[in-house]
Amino acid sequence: MNPFIKLTNILKEAVDHNNADMLLQCLGGRHLPALGNDDLAADVVYQAMSFDGLDRELANSLAALTAGLVDNAATAIETGWAGGSEHDAVNIIGDGLQLFNIFLLASYLPANSKLFQSLKDYYLTESQFDILAGDFIRIRAQMRQAIVTQQIDDSFEHVWFDVLKRDPASKNGEDNEWKGLIYQAWKGLLWIHPEPEQRDAGIVVSMGRIDKGLKAMHEAALKVDDGKSILQYAVRILNNAYPRSETFWAKRFLEYIESYPQLLKEVLKGQWPLIDVMYIWQCIQSENEKAVTKDTRYGLAETLKSQGKQEELKKLYRDVDKDRFLGHMDENITLGTKSSRLEVLIHKRVKQLNKGLPKLIETNSEDPVLIAFEELFGGKISLQEPDDAFITESES
Repeated sequence: MNPFIKLTNILKEAVDHNNADMLLQCLGGRHLPALGNDDLAADVVYQAMSFDGLDRELANSLAALTAGLVDNAATAIETGWAGGSEHDAVNIIGDGLQLFNIFLLASYLPANSKLFQSLKDYYLTESQFDILAGDFIRIRAQMRQAIVTQQIDDSFEHVWFDVLKRDPASKNGEDNEWKGLIYQAWKGLLWIHPEPEQRDAGIVVSMGRIDKGLKAMHEAALKVDDGKSILQYAVRILNNAYPRSETFWAKRFLEYIESYPQLLKEVLKGQWPLIDVMYIWQCIQSENEKAVTKDTRYGLAETLKSQGKQEELKKLYRDVDKDRFLGHMDENITLGTKSSRLEVLIHKRVKQLNKGLPKLIETNSEDPVLIAFEELFGGKISLQEPDDAFITESES
């Protein structure tokens, strides 16, 4: 049985009569079914409109009513703070929890131009006043989240970048409100809809905006001691916002990676190790040996050695004594020294191909090294878990 029938009918009646007060009553806790849990009013309203699958017509109509409630809240604040006098925020906007539920519902509803504009107007109005009531930290956070999800264009982009420039209260990383701010600003940049012509062309991910946003996040991260963890979380947010393959991200970051500060490089390569592999391979293909560091060169050494490619190895390691270096590699293999992900993966795959295991990708190449790299770039094998990347034969 649908426990939300009565509430759904009330919501439809509110829409039919353009009655925002009726919706406000629901968000204040009236007309809600007794569900026996701690769901907020906005959660219950959303469950009612989506119990049998989201009723998009009802949701879009409720978005327009919600826009009116946001406008009313902005007007209450502007009127209450007229002349710069200080007042209790709750006395001006009424029930703080009710206002929170308005913004929570706005974050659930489909993007709507009227609601987006109302949220922007509220943001600009509220930001003029120093509202210090404790509830407003939570309310502001939910208001920003509503703007993130309601964005229909890039008109708020400059605001997100301005937020990323804000300074934390301290450098020790304990300013959680500041962290919440910059994470929301980063999400705001990622959630901006593509332009119609880009969307029609199938381009959803704006690498230009991501590039600029990551650099801004890096600058923000430098302001606190735990900056690396902030960047790592930001990159995870990016990965969750656009769930794409490692190959997708590696190809797109390849043209940007060299312009990034070292910390940002490390974080991106930690999330998508294939970025480093593609960059190394690109450098080797273009004979730009100087761009390949000593550490990353060692990551390719065993592959070249296993194929008897002495000239290529010598070229790659022209600054290393070849005999001493090959002896070092033999010792590593004998002692089972931990190798790089790339070394383990490519070398193991080359050995499998030499034993006659089938190729995992269509290619005209007969060179096991090139085949292994093509499989890696094609997403058929992965650097994330080199030991479990593919079924191995006994190598005893």
